[in-house]
Amino acid sequence: MFDPSLAAVYEPQHRLFGRLIRLCFSFAGCYWILIYGMQWRSMVDHDQLRELRSGQTLIYFILLSLWGIEYLREARRLKLLIRRSEELGVPVSNVSVSNISHGTGSFAVLHPIAPSTASHWTFPVLNAVGLAVALYLIAQRYIAALTAAQ
Repeated sequence: MFDPSLAAVYEPQHRLFGRLIRLCFSFAGCYWILIYGMQWRSMVDHDQLRELRSGQTLIYFILLSLWGIEYLREARRLKLLIRRSEELGVPVSNVSVSNISHGTGSFAVLHPIAPSTASHWTFPVLNAVGLAVALYLIAQRYIAALTAAQ
């Protein structure tokens, strides 16, 4: 769909981000299986189960926020490409990185694409930090579950 110059810088980041978000959601979802399995096996009581469930909301809030913001950015990217293709009179698939020099920062997902300016770092840093925090919180929840089981 994208011009090769744009696809080369954008698609690897986009795929990696998607994989990381799905992986985090998978780990967060498997946690529920773990804690309810522990309850079913009488390894934790009702109060411990409530405590183990309490930390999940923040994890889902972070992951859904990252996913939602990236979805909105995707819509803006496509609008930018469509607008630029109409201005140039070419198909969207022929709009290259050089044709959107003022908007290349919007194609950054995990690291900047264009020459570094503060605005080009905002969303990549937000995405990377959000994923790191989510992974940390997920690991913390698993450690709490394993500690409660002992």
